[in-house]
Amino acid sequence: MLGINNDNIGTEISIALDLNQDIAFVEMVKCCTKHKDLHKGIIIHDAIVRRGLLEKSPYIASALINMYAKSGVISKAMQVLEEISARNVVHWNALIAGYTQEGHVQGAILCLSKMQHDGLSPDTITFILILKACAKIKAVDVGEQIHEKIMEKNLLEKDIMLGNTLVDMYAKCGRLAKAKKVLEELPYRNVVSWNALISGYVQQEKCHEALHYFQSMQREGISPDAVTFVCVLQACGKTRCIDKGKQIHDVLVARGLLGKDIVLGNALLDMYVKCKDLSKATQVLHELPVRDVVCWSALISGYANHGHLEMAKHYFQKLWNEGIESDIIAFLSLIYACSHSGLLQEGCFYFRCMMEEFALLPTMEHYACVIDMFGRAGLLNEAEDVIGKMPFAPDSVVWKALLSSCVRHTNVNVGTRAFNALLKFDCEHAAGYVLMSNIHVATTILSEDV
Repeated sequence: MLGINNDNIGTEISIALDLNQDIAFVEMVKCCTKHKDLHKGIIIHDAIVRRGLLEKSPYIASALINMYAKSGVISKAMQVLEEISARNVVHWNALIAGYTQEGHVQGAILCLSKMQHDGLSPDTITFILILKACAKIKAVDVGEQIHEKIMEKNLLEKDIMLGNTLVDMYAKCGRLAKAKKVLEELPYRNVVSWNALISGYVQQEKCHEALHYFQSMQREGISPDAVTFVCVLQACGKTRCIDKGKQIHDVLVARGLLGKDIVLGNALLDMYVKCKDLSKATQVLHELPVRDVVCWSALISGYANHGHLEMAKHYFQKLWNEGIESDIIAFLSLIYACSHSGLLQEGCFYFRCMMEEFALLPTMEHYACVIDMFGRAGLLNEAEDVIGKMPFAPDSVVWKALLSSCVRHTNVNVGTRAFNALLKFDCEHAAGYVLMSNIHVATTILSEDV
């Protein structure tokens, strides 16, 4: 493959003229795409246009559309396509892929319509791209229309990738029964087919069914891969099915997979955390050949959320000592644990540390946790001050946290302000009315006692 010399692009283009121009320019554009060097790509594009090669070579045009699309410059990709009089399916597929990658799913679907208006029939790649787009925005109605066209053309008999994408689309859209039916009707299935179905059930919190289809896959003689194991471990964690999780752990060790896939190792550790076996989770962390912030945060969160604050702090310090950048999840867990342990100063330390030492921006959840922490300490005015200093508008969760603290400390004034703010999100906020009622009841009881 030709390389692009950033210091002498003109020389590179001159060399291209001495070679097969189609191949040379295609390779140069591909190189710009790979290295995300849009500036050099534009220079090459100009050279292509000046030499009249855009119309002559469909390969060059496709490469340019692909480059602009993958660079996120969809308008430029569309412009290139519109400048070609003899457009083909490959051109349109490149543009549709760009729209899908950038999340402009409606644009991808519109391209399909325009392509057909051009008199071109979509191919398997087109359908795969559109189905992936439908899965992203849960556009199951459009996905069903595509499914009908696929059946009309009898394409599922010829392409397992298309069948797998169809299963995945229905699974991601929550149509699990339809995903299962498609899978059962495929002429042949592979591990990707089953992964799409199993992950769909896990995502929809139907984890017992996910474990059932994991067994079905094995009965069919298909060996699970790393993706399968990650999905199954997630299902075990969510259902607290530690015995099944331990069986998977044994299989992973026997196959030597934990040393090859950090995502798999993290999923195993997280499974033990969710099953409340923190000693086993800790053992897994120490045995992983490579540890990243995900596994450390999972362990820290596990200890913090189960009331073992000292252990959470210990492993946070170890993470820090290893030079690993912490993430917002670990800090959220630590602040949460400090709040529920009444450790206001320590919680504030971690909140400041998160911003000042790690340059992490707190989310709404972090602020809600800090407000709850001040509220539990009875510092309701300070909690209200935190809300006023937030860099974004508080949501209902934040105001509910403050209102709950007002109930705990029977503060009518702050509670009323929190209640009124809460009603702006939902004028019939049932929980808000209950909390405010509890404040007034508590105030009445205190008055009677006096």
